[in-house]
Amino acid sequence: MHKQKIVVVTNLYPNSLEPTRGTFVKQLVARLASRYEIVVIAPLPWRPGWPGKSKVSSTERIDGIEIFHPRYLVIPKILRATYGISLFLRIFPLLRRLKKEGRCDFISAHWLYPDGVASTMAARLLQLPVYVHAMGCDINEYAKFHLRRIQIVRAMRSANAVITKSAALASRVQELGIAPANINVVPNGIDRHRFLPGDKQEARRALEIPADIFSFLYIGNFNQEKNVSLLIRAFAKAVENMSLPAHLYLVGDGPEREKLEGLVTNLAIRSRVTFAGRQSHQMLRTYYQAADCFALPSLREGCPNVLLEALACGLPVIASRVGGVPEIVTAGRGALIESGNLEEWCRAVTEALANPPERVSNFQWPSWEDNATALEQIFAERNNCLDEGVGL
Repeated sequence: MHKQKIVVVTNLYPNSLEPTRGTFVKQLVARLASRYEIVVIAPLPWRPGWPGKSKVSSTERIDGIEIFHPRYLVIPKILRATYGISLFLRIFPLLRRLKKEGRCDFISAHWLYPDGVASTMAARLLQLPVYVHAMGCDINEYAKFHLRRIQIVRAMRSANAVITKSAALASRVQELGIAPANINVVPNGIDRHRFLPGDKQEARRALEIPADIFSFLYIGNFNQEKNVSLLIRAFAKAVENMSLPAHLYLVGDGPEREKLEGLVTNLAIRSRVTFAGRQSHQMLRTYYQAADCFALPSLREGCPNVLLEALACGLPVIASRVGGVPEIVTAGRGALIESGNLEEWCRAVTEALANPPERVSNFQWPSWEDNATALEQIFAERNNCLDEGVGL
């Protein structure tokens, strides 16, 4: 049977320098690869005197998927509104070549700016169907800026469909003037073969975590929007006059790591906090299974995979009430806290220490296979509308 060819355009994809970047997109691509022939264009930003990303090869193959890494010019702070056109100029020749070679039937762009903007510009010129995926900050944050918002809205109106990670994002897209009929909600999925409940003490032995401590866990980037400093302050305040052995494990890395380590030292809780660095997906499961409570203090979120993975492993959560998080953390799964409210976060951490929450049982959520099936149906319906000359 003839397989259609998809070109996935996204900056959120692993490469040799960042093997854990955008693993949720990689998981989706892996499931779609059994149904379509896929090429990934994972652009890398470049600016003069910034050699880091240049260490990544222009082409790679990861798990059988061919990946292109075109560089596009970025000038931070002052010219961010030009990133869409800059990226378009780099990916258009590549997309034109792939179409000419019969390797591109349609485009699926994950992340609206600049990826979705550049992809819809190219698709119009190449007369290709294009689907754009709203992930979180691309709508919640970037659309606040006038010039970027104009480009984002134009891209969504040009696309065959807008796919969002949560109902909250879908509402925001609708507020920007996109017709509800052209918006589809497809949340992130779970790898149910990898993330599942396990033996807590066995996991603790593997990580050398003492059996008798209460352990909080955070997994993610160390950047401003993740607001890890608030979690550290809440934890420090909660354990200040408490003899109960408690520990905070921070898994990940990012631009604020040095600042966060300094905060831990200043709050005199160095013996109670572990910076574990970035970990493989296999090790993440062990951390989830070993912990007592997962914490996500983000200021903004779309559909955070770490929450899905934690709950799938039976781990109760404390999370900020932002974006699509309330759609995940429902009754019996944990506590929702006002974003940025230190007092509420301290109260929630203290309550978890005083009354340890029960493990989450029978967490129901779509798998990545379900996710791929939902997208396959959207692509088929919309592509058929085009073939039949029906307006979208």
